[in-house]
Amino acid sequence: MAYQNILFPNPKLIHGLQKETVKQTKIVTNGNTEYRISKQANFRQRWTWSSRVMSQADINAIIAFAEGVDMAKDSFNFYCPIKKATFKVRFEDASIGFTVEGLDSTNAVFASSLNDFSLIEVFE
Repeated sequence: MAYQNILFPNPKLIHGLQKETVKQTKIVTNGNTEYRISKQANFRQRWTWSSRVMSQADINAIIAFAEGVDMAKDSFNFYCPIKKATFKVRFEDASIGFTVEGLDSTNAVFASSLNDFSLIEVFE
């Protein structure tokens, strides 16, 4: 995974941003005993934007950014408005989509809803 020293374009109006602290754990069993194996030593932060309507220009900026970092392949910087700090993150999934919500009189898209997407913290 490559690192690009660029900042994620946070949407202008942030609402519905969910922040989680996660520690990936795998549960293994042999039928009698159950084991929990931690896949990493550190806790990770995850930020999820719920689906919401926003301007097509903001959606295009986020999609162009996602394509520029090759979706979930490259990591980049994200300024967390909750923690007031910058984190190195990547897209958790390799896809991002939107649904058209409104067309003007010339059938040009002016508003869409961006599907849920998440950023997850990476460690170097």
